[in-house]
Amino acid sequence: MDMNQFNAGNYMNANVIGATARSLIIQRVVPEEVEEGKAPKPVLYFMSEPLGLPLNKTNLNFLIGAFSTESDSWIGKTIEVYTTPVQFGGKMVQGVRMRLPAAVQSAEPATLDYTA
Repeated sequence: MDMNQFNAGNYMNANVIGATARSLIIQRVVPEEVEEGKAPKPVLYFMSEPLGLPLNKTNLNFLIGAFSTESDSWIGKTIEVYTTPVQFGGKMVQGVRMRLPAAVQSAEPATLDYTA
């Protein structure tokens, strides 16, 4: 039995995601008090995934750059979440990062041919 499942708490983290990237569809974004006594953070929720993913500044800026500053436009979009070593509190730990799926990254914008 993988004991990391007991480290999840209420939110998705590197232990939940594991070593394999996961393709997820954004269902909603809601502000939540992730840490008691701290300001609310935006939390992503996905279709077919019960746990939310609190957004740190790196992942928030990725979504803004990939889609828009308006979180309503993120709904229905597919992203990949994966883990990678990051520095946190002076230590190297597994962190959660996001990217666009390969199919979206490699898609070329359509060009119109007006000569036909």
